[in-house]
Amino acid sequence: MMNHTFKLTALALTTSLLAACGGGGGSGGGSSTPSGKTFSGVAVDFYLENATVRLDDCNNYTITNATDNNGKFKFTLPTGCTASAITITGGIDTVTKKEFTGTLKVKSRNLENINNAVASPLTTLEAILPEEDFKEVLKNLGFLETTDVSSFNPVTQGSAEQLATVFLVQQLLTQIEDAIEESGASADAATLIAAEALGEVLKNEPLISNGVYDTSLFADIVAEAEELVPFTIDTTSIANNVTAISTAVSTVGLSGNGSALVDALTSPTNSALLEVIQESIPAAPVIPSSEFTQLEIGGRSLAEFKNSSEATPMLLAKEEFSGIPTINLTLARPNVNVPETAKIGLEVNAGPKYLNLVLDSVKIYFNGMGLATKAVLPAGSSVKVKSNVTKLGRYNNFTLTPNADIELTVNNGVIDLGSFSDKSDSLQSAFNTYYNEVVTVGAAEVNTYVKLSSYTASPNLGINQVPSANVLGTVFTNAYYVEGYFKFNPVTTP
Repeated sequence: MMNHTFKLTALALTTSLLAACGGGGGSGGGSSTPSGKTFSGVAVDFYLENATVRLDDCNNYTITNATDNNGKFKFTLPTGCTASAITITGGIDTVTKKEFTGTLKVKSRNLENINNAVASPLTTLEAILPEEDFKEVLKNLGFLETTDVSSFNPVTQGSAEQLATVFLVQQLLTQIEDAIEESGASADAATLIAAEALGEVLKNEPLISNGVYDTSLFADIVAEAEELVPFTIDTTSIANNVTAISTAVSTVGLSGNGSALVDALTSPTNSALLEVIQESIPAAPVIPSSEFTQLEIGGRSLAEFKNSSEATPMLLAKEEFSGIPTINLTLARPNVNVPETAKIGLEVNAGPKYLNLVLDSVKIYFNGMGLATKAVLPAGSSVKVKSNVTKLGRYNNFTLTPNADIELTVNNGVIDLGSFSDKSDSLQSAFNTYYNEVVTVGAAEVNTYVKLSSYTASPNLGINQVPSANVLGTVFTNAYYVEGYFKFNPVTTP
């Protein structure tokens, strides 16, 4: 359970901007037919060698190992690709010789009218931050507000101080991104949150003044990032790492131009300082598999369900009972572009009165933090309901097959499986009848079956799989099974 709350703006950010910034996609995607028009540019952290370049708005057209040892890339655009945002990942930093685990972004632009485009930490901030915030950040990083970062190469056009600042910005972004990705967020969401956190702090405070970095801001930026996610990150280690890097580059010297800083850092004279920088850059993060890492049922945690028994049931207020058919799944490494399909079964045995519910196909859409944002019963799917409560009338055993998509209610990641009944007053009345009929002096049992199309349960959850189960004629193969017990508190009578 988290001991802090996170800013809801982060979720708005990850859902609203992911589409604008591309997101997801595999290598070699998009049209393979060349247009005859070439596009060239350079990737600068320091220079990135063997990096991957993706054109986000051209079906994620991707070129692997695209950059040379000077960070330069040049390739023929696919047919129909005239404008796109750009994402650059991977490769090796040619100064530190460390694997680049971060992300560079360039906002959408016409690719046919430019050559030698620059992708740098500054273009990442420009692509993500509001324009006015970006101008303030740029100024507080020691650049003119009017700097065209899309053509500004900090190695060849910047001062040593500006190049060092660009490198520090990328270290902050990358180390925050890596920490967020390790907790299961998508790469695009991690980049957006890291940039948002940096922008929130540096739009108000200068990072460097008179050649001296305000290292206290590193901790402020990482703390801001932690407020934007629903989990903790190692804020101290990240702030300490970037502080050590800033001290090392400052010791090398911030006078002269960007190329002079590169020469100084790669000189044998400064090998000890370069080693400090290298040791302050963590190894590539361990990225979780495609798993669901959290499961809540009826507003209760998985631990509460697992710890309940017939002898020690969960205590439930009667008004809470209608919330039993809700589920909250959190995914690691969510694909924000493709919904996950779930088959869900629910058996509620309250004394002699039972209610079984099966949704054989629910399409669930997740944001970059792995939280559900939308759930749909697609046309042609089926919902089965069965109960032995005679007052339900024809609804004590019926099947609904929608001829059009039905959107379920989703609130803060919680999917209300019973909300399909909102489309029918009589069906809603039947559900309410069951809720009002169910009163027990003993423990009631809730059995839940969940089967996802491509995600498995994290081993840390300790959920059992059943080889086969049949709920209302729907077969669940290797579904995850959770059993729990509850009783009303206080026990009420009709």
